[in-house]
Amino acid sequence: MELSKYISKLLFDHDCVTVYGFGSFLGNYNSAKYDYKEQKFYPPSKQISFNSQIKDNDGLLAKEISKSLNISYDEAVKKIHNTVLAWTKKIKVETLVIKNIGELYLNQDEKIIFIPSNELNHLKESFGLPPIFVRQIENENSFEKYPPKKLKPKKNNYFVQAA
Repeated sequence: MELSKYISKLLFDHDCVTVYGFGSFLGNYNSAKYDYKEQKFYPPSKQISFNSQIKDNDGLLAKEISKSLNISYDEAVKKIHNTVLAWTKKIKVETLVIKNIGELYLNQDEKIIFIPSNELNHLKESFGLPPIFVRQIENENSFEKYPPKKLKPKKNNYFVQAA
């Protein structure tokens, strides 16, 4: 089962999604920022982090899965447990990639390291807002070459009324 789509969906509405027995994905607000190298403004976002210490079942993920798949809560918990077992085996030998969330791997001390994905912004308020290219004005006098034009009102601008 692909838990990533349920985790990603829940992160739009919640700041913490716990995968029972594995850890929690946390969403933290990041304000808009300007990248001087790329000369782009990036919209506000939700930065995803991972905490392997929060493993207790809060029921949020299992409830979402049971509702989406039309199965019982207990069956959803079993599906999560099976996925966690597979993830635990996989992370011991290679990097675990969770789509739209990030990558997890074990360091030399057997601690989980998380690298967040930048593929999807989980902040609802920024939905659909792309980065904007903005270049610094190099010469303020360049605007004097093109002074604003004065607009003249149109003549014979009448409204026609129907009876």
